[in-house]
Amino acid sequence: MRKRQRGLPVPALVSAIMQEHLAGMRWHPAASGHRLERTGRMRKFIGRLVSAAERRARYARTRREIARLPLDVALDVDLYPRDAARIARAAVYGRD
Repeated sequence: MRKRQRGLPVPALVSAIMQEHLAGMRWHPAASGHRLERTGRMRKFIGRLVSAAERRARYARTRREIARLPLDVALDVDLYPRDAARIARAAVYGRD
């Protein structure tokens, strides 16, 4: 099974982000070395990658903590370890 992010397979998501990034680059012949001129999209692109990695790490940490709760404690606070992924997803990504 392939990993999915935002409903897209991860390779498709990375491809979409790269296409958006490349759309923000322009050929600038007056620039030294005839290189592509980067607009502010590179910083935005890297920011998105960092943000996604931080959210993924927070999700994994939250899911792991809920799944490892002792059963008596989990039932006292009305959490079920088998629902750890759903609860963590709602807590981190804000959707159920």
